[in-house]
Amino acid sequence: MTPSKYLNILPEKYDTDKLLEYYNNFQEMADQICISSPDGKTFVEESGNTWTIEKMLSYDKLNTYFRGTYVEEVYNDLNDKYGICRARFMRLTKLNRAYSYHQDWTPRIHIPLKTDRNCLFLVEDNVIKMHNIGTTYKLDTRYRHTALNLGSADRIHMVFCLTK
Repeated sequence: MTPSKYLNILPEKYDTDKLLEYYNNFQEMADQICISSPDGKTFVEESGNTWTIEKMLSYDKLNTYFRGTYVEEVYNDLNDKYGICRARFMRLTKLNRAYSYHQDWTPRIHIPLKTDRNCLFLVEDNVIKMHNIGTTYKLDTRYRHTALNLGSADRIHMVFCLTK
């Protein structure tokens, strides 16, 4: 995918095997697993339209499970370079194939950990693909967008909200 008005490819690349190891070992298998939270202890969160920018910014403490791990290294690296909050693993399955068409308060950083050619984003009705696992993408989710998994395998991304 080439950079566009909505998507930039960032220079950072990360080891997806190491990141998936922590994701796969997590005992609370949910479609969204918090990497950070307001208290550093909340691993499963709600999604939907109840988010305010203040609530999003409060998700700034790395959760205890990820402290001292490669996940923390990635979190700290991205935080130092870009300023992040509300970090999570996000999964779309063959049963939960899409998110609502919505807008976010700030852009997002995505690191695809598991994906295939049947996974895509729609941003203002433009198709965006992030198929290079371990690559870091900045997606301007202040535009109306959704993510879709139209395949049979899970799609897993690490997602980080930018603080500005």
